[in-house]
Amino acid sequence: MCQGKEMSTNKVTVVIGDVHGCIQEFDSILNIIEKMTCDKRIIVVGDLMDRGPEPVACVHRTRELGLECILGNHEDKHVRWRDQLNKSNTSAIQNPVKPMARLDRLAHESLSDSDITWMKSLKLNLQIHNKLWAVHGGCEPRRAFDNQRRNQMLRVRYVDTDGLSVKLNPDKTQPANTKHWAEYWRGPESIVYGHCVHDLSQPKLNKFSNGYCLGIDTGCCFGGNLTAAIFVDDKLDSTISVPAKKKYYIRYALDD
Repeated sequence: MCQGKEMSTNKVTVVIGDVHGCIQEFDSILNIIEKMTCDKRIIVVGDLMDRGPEPVACVHRTRELGLECILGNHEDKHVRWRDQLNKSNTSAIQNPVKPMARLDRLAHESLSDSDITWMKSLKLNLQIHNKLWAVHGGCEPRRAFDNQRRNQMLRVRYVDTDGLSVKLNPDKTQPANTKHWAEYWRGPESIVYGHCVHDLSQPKLNKFSNGYCLGIDTGCCFGGNLTAAIFVDDKLDSTISVPAKKKYYIRYALDD
């Protein structure tokens, strides 16, 4: 990878899937990427926080290395929690944000104000090349890429036949008569995304007439793999994966 005259003259971008606190695996895949003999741009697709053993360390590593990062729904949760916590501390209003799990709350308490400010600065999407974009959750096929709703770009999974997001069932399972958004997306933008674990080992590729969607969350925190996709200009060149050291989190249900 990243060898040869042709590739060296093109733009190489590496997009890393959902890290979710798996610092050892994160460092391992970064070491592999560092050895790639070409100039490269590195993007993390969001969800550094929660589930795994060292989420704050993952945030700090991303910041220390100056990596580009997209806002994930888990970062968004911590931003909203901190904002509401600050408001609650200056008034009698109780924090209305959904309570965090104990370990998530402990991790949150280790996030500095600077960390939260950094999370607030993260974008919902990043352009990789021409019509190839990276997002965290996805897009509603009914809407043009530049007219997506913020909350759905962070959280969308399943859509109806009209291409609009449908809420998960109360037990967090897939709603009836829905498909994953990438099955309906027809571009013209190609999209690489995280958020939804289709498989614990292989990324999910959905092709359409003039592009594709690539899901790269292979569930490292669930004992799967941490996956990165390598793009040369707007073409998918290859993927690399690092296996999880262990299963850190029980995959009992989806969350938001």
